[in-house]
Amino acid sequence: MKNFSPNKITAKSKFWSVLKKTQKLKKKNGSIIIAQKIYEKKNNFVKTYGIWSKVKIKNGYVNLFKEYRDFMMTGAVEQFYIELGGRFKIKPKDVTILRVERIKEIESSKSNVKQFLGKKINYPITQHFVQKSRFL
Repeated sequence: MKNFSPNKITAKSKFWSVLKKTQKLKKKNGSIIIAQKIYEKKNNFVKTYGIWSKVKIKNGYVNLFKEYRDFMMTGAVEQFYIELGGRFKIKPKDVTILRVERIKEIESSKSNVKQFLGKKINYPITQHFVQKSRFL
């Protein structure tokens, strides 16, 4: 199970809370063998990630699917948490990430991700800085 947390203590806590909700498993009936960070081997180009999650809101739980473009999976998950906090005022403790997968460019369905796909993308220069001469 992949768990996205800032440190080992919160990762273990989140692990047991997810198992308690989904599998009805208590802490005394199981044990954690190892908790370690997972690093991606090739993080030098941008990839599209899809995040399936279950979010607790006022009326109950809602299933969400979001797409993000980033160099690493952890960066995409970080963008996901930032967007939920900013747009919907949802705290990370109320989010359960079910699955994070790399998505092919053809399978991408969200319009905010599709606009950045393709090989011939040029980004406009929004600001031009003109340096003043020191000798005038």
